[in-house]
Amino acid sequence: MASILVVFFSGIFLTVRMSAFDTAWPKVTIGALLLIAPLGAVTGKRMRVIRRNSETSTMKPDLLRRVQDPFLKISLGIRIAVFFGIVLLMTAKPELWPSIGIVICSVVLGLLLSLLRWRRAEPFSVRREFEG
Repeated sequence: MASILVVFFSGIFLTVRMSAFDTAWPKVTIGALLLIAPLGAVTGKRMRVIRRNSETSTMKPDLLRRVQDPFLKISLGIRIAVFFGIVLLMTAKPELWPSIGIVICSVVLGLLLSLLRWRRAEPFSVRREFEG
């Protein structure tokens, strides 16, 4: 949480120093950061449960199911793609609609890439270990 606040406020400081708040890309960037935040919060809650369960037990089917939760992969894929979209916004400094388009394309690309990764079959050894 502290790192998010440092990045957020340092970005605002630099944008003010550049007098760039009159342009569209900083506003869209803030919106994109606000899109990343809830995904990170939900993922963080799930990861805390996984961490707590992994300390007290061995790999049981319930824990394995939590670790292989598709939401974790989808959330990570979207957050990474939106992060790179934000870097593109900071570099290219486009107008409003291209900025919004970059963020939307980032979300879609992150979703598609994580869905492709999720659809891959799990390793045979993991499947066999927990079937019987």
